[in-house]
Amino acid sequence: MPMALRARTILPALLFALTSHAVVHPAFRPVAVRGTLNGASGRLEVTLGEAEPLFLEYEVVVRGGGEARLAVTWNGAAVDVPQPGAAYLTEHAIVVLPVEATRAGANHLEVRLEDADAAGFEMRARVHNYYGIAPDVPRAAIVGDAAARRRARTLPLWQHAAMLSALALSGAALARLATATLGAPWGGVAILAGPGAALAYSAATPLHVWLSLPALAVVTLAPWLAALGVAAAVRRPRPVATAALLAVVTFGSVEIALRLFNAVRPSFVFYADGYNRFRGQPGGRHFDDVFNQRGFNDVERSVARPPAVTRRIVALGDSFAVGVVPRSGNYLRLVEQALGPPGTVEVVNLGVAGTEPRDYLAVLVDEGLAYRPDVVLVTFFVGNDFETRAPRLIERSYVLTLGRALWRLGTARSLAGAAGDGPAAYVDDAPSMPRDRFLEISVERAWIYQRDSRRLPAAVTRAADLLATMRDLARSADAEFLVAIAPDEVQVDAGLRAAVAAALRVGVETLDVGQPDRLLAAALAERGIATADLLPAFQSAAGGERLYKPRDTHWNLAGNRLAAAALARALDAAADAQ
Repeated sequence: MPMALRARTILPALLFALTSHAVVHPAFRPVAVRGTLNGASGRLEVTLGEAEPLFLEYEVVVRGGGEARLAVTWNGAAVDVPQPGAAYLTEHAIVVLPVEATRAGANHLEVRLEDADAAGFEMRARVHNYYGIAPDVPRAAIVGDAAARRRARTLPLWQHAAMLSALALSGAALARLATATLGAPWGGVAILAGPGAALAYSAATPLHVWLSLPALAVVTLAPWLAALGVAAAVRRPRPVATAALLAVVTFGSVEIALRLFNAVRPSFVFYADGYNRFRGQPGGRHFDDVFNQRGFNDVERSVARPPAVTRRIVALGDSFAVGVVPRSGNYLRLVEQALGPPGTVEVVNLGVAGTEPRDYLAVLVDEGLAYRPDVVLVTFFVGNDFETRAPRLIERSYVLTLGRALWRLGTARSLAGAAGDGPAAYVDDAPSMPRDRFLEISVERAWIYQRDSRRLPAAVTRAADLLATMRDLARSADAEFLVAIAPDEVQVDAGLRAAVAAALRVGVETLDVGQPDRLLAAALAERGIATADLLPAFQSAAGGERLYKPRDTHWNLAGNRLAAAALARALDAAADAQ
């Protein structure tokens, strides 16, 4: 092999091996344990197969008292945590747990309130070993720098040597192939761009990128494709045109690579029009149950109707149908139990969080009608089902979307996490989000209550037309069709309504909270669609007990029971009318 060719092959191969070795973890296993701690003290147990760096992410509120202080320990070692700024103020933070105190086997997080005057605290805690992106999709994880340093120290020397050798050999083959295909002496450098960018991100932030071997292949292939276009561009005599073409080709190649990878392994990171972006992960934990094999919060259902089932209802909706309560307390499960003896009635829950009527129609066509239902039940949530989902400008590009996600991960003080592997305890009166964020959501939705809203009539017509299409499809399959109109908390809670009005700087009397229900019910009646408006029942019961989970927008256990009772009556009445 000529000396020049060896240099063009060996040097990129060595650099590829060293760079990739720093960012590749072929067998990374995510750890995430969630729990809620209440009272004056609480304890969370985390069992590990091996000791590794972990993060504590939490949301905490202290009720009553003066300057309350939390003492947090991890296996007895003190954890430095930001303290609550004031009583009843929700704080959200993420901190590193002491690495030296972490051990294989059982570990214990203990939280204690060091203020006798305080009534108690409530902490929603999550202990995990990664920030994101998602450890399975696209098989990349972002961890703390301590995790990378620890792995470098604990791996045996022979494993380091074996991985470096394998990467060097593959790098040499890639460098030779890249040089040949690009027809340039610097062609082998193209294979360094992807792992080099991952390593640069790791060096520039307190976080570290870990890639699986398939992910390494993708980040290596994308710059190579870009380099093929660049090789053609540099032959042009004009520098400005060459630079512009280089940028376009590079951006386009990475965009294509990300889209191809997402087509094989879809990720929630990227925008998609379809509902599958929000479908649950089959086997994913939902309190003491798991999502079924189709990714729905329901028991396993056969498409063919079991012989004992005399009535089958296909239920469609968003996060209300999925529920924020355990499955046993979900209104759709309660409706199933109320309509007949066990095994004789099926309510097939096809709810997908984050969706809207356009998606309900798609679910009905793609999956719902296959169950040959007797009834199609749609839960229309007044709070956000009048809105349509559309990509923002940045979301139209996968490159920009991924770049924004990585930037947020590298700079954010706190980051939301996915559910842990073990069952999480449900606390009916635990707030789900900070007060300011909850109020922000409620204010954003208030346009539907403004009497002079120009958006609402068009939104009502659009929703009613989509529901009418669903009704026609249901009838063509010999199924009845019923729309349950689920109220927003602003319509039910006078205190929240006053807070929203104050934030909008308008009088509370200017908000017509019954307006969206009236307009939608009237539009559906014109189209001959049966409805069950739950607002009167919720407004009537609101004075007796809380019906929504605090600062969450969804029904709590009592709200689910109330909705189930009202819907069971409506479904029975519809059956009697046939």
